[in-house]
Amino acid sequence: MAAGRPDDEDLDLEPLLIDMQRRVTVAALPRHPVVVRFEIDGSKPRFMLLKAADAALCAQSPGFPEALRVKARLAALVAWWRGDVSFVEAQRMGLAVKGSRAQGRAFPGWFERYKFA
Repeated sequence: MAAGRPDDEDLDLEPLLIDMQRRVTVAALPRHPVVVRFEIDGSKPRFMLLKAADAALCAQSPGFPEALRVKARLAALVAWWRGDVSFVEAQRMGLAVKGSRAQGRAFPGWFERYKFA
């Protein structure tokens, strides 16, 4: 596989979100709970509740206001998460983070990506 181009078998949203959930940088999160809505092409919306104590992946909105909405083709999100492209490059590939400007800019830092990423 060439760098920057995930293989089709790598394009599965659920394992990606579980991995993101496991790698939340709690110290980087805002003080109040944050809900991120993931709208990934071809998938039902998924929600991630991020708070100081933990992170939870949900099939339905957990009831807090949705602070951010991540819209993307799955390939763009996977490429960023794996470190094949920078966050800015993923945005050029169609990844969009909607919500407050400050939280949108902070979003990539809420996760501890792998050292090779």
